[in-house]
Amino acid sequence: MLIVNGKLVEAGAPELTLLNRSFKYGDGLFETLRVYKGAIMMLDAHLERLRRGMELLKFDFAPEFFLPRIQEEIERLLVVNQIQAHGRIRLHVYRSGAGTYKPLEDEPFYLLEGYSLKDDYYAHNAPISLTDYHDFPLSPHPLSGVKSANALPYILAARHAREMGYDEALLFHGKYIAEASSANLFIVHQQKILTPPLSEGGLPGIMRQQVIQLAERLKLVCQEKRLRPKDLRQADEIFLTNSIRGMIPVDQYQNLKLDVKRYALLPFLQRCWVQWVEESMLV
Repeated sequence: MLIVNGKLVEAGAPELTLLNRSFKYGDGLFETLRVYKGAIMMLDAHLERLRRGMELLKFDFAPEFFLPRIQEEIERLLVVNQIQAHGRIRLHVYRSGAGTYKPLEDEPFYLLEGYSLKDDYYAHNAPISLTDYHDFPLSPHPLSGVKSANALPYILAARHAREMGYDEALLFHGKYIAEASSANLFIVHQQKILTPPLSEGGLPGIMRQQVIQLAERLKLVCQEKRLRPKDLRQADEIFLTNSIRGMIPVDQYQNLKLDVKRYALLPFLQRCWVQWVEESMLV
């Protein structure tokens, strides 16, 4: 089942008009949330990023009413779709009404979809492969921080990875890496954890911030640093982060093979983060 503006509808039902602005213009934004052992992970951070994005896109809404409503609807969807352990929730917010490039109104409509996951991806340590994608570079600007419904650079990067036989592709701002097609990038070099600064045009990932905060708690060195492909070739460990899988080890970057069994810092971070999460669930 889906929830569309408070109404339960069957998945695949013709509930959304083809004239909606998200379909026609990409006039919307979204958040993807993870359910872990029945709890909605990092919900406050996701809703805060949503709020910032909606304000930047000039939606007409009252955060103090809209965001609690969304939280209630997410919890309702968990019950309706019987998501009891692990799951994935996608929240899509789009501008209502008609118009061309000039919208006639700015009220937010929303669509919620969710389903159970068979695996606990936080504990599922399957490594992935990584390549580069240069055809459409990212440009840093205020909209870089919005998880926009217009995701063509990421779609084309992911398609390129598939075509070349890799799992993920890195997007660039000039000669520097911004992020991967569905995740933020981290490397470990000489016991330092490094990640591209958001000024390269990458998305301020929720899990990215979790890793930075975790490193601070553990008193590990974690810095933003402009990274180029040569930095990945000199790295001791490479991993990606997103809200669904957490921290994802990389065992191949183009023709460079990495032995993830030798990774030391990443497994430590993963264990500490899961412990941190489960302790917070008991509060």
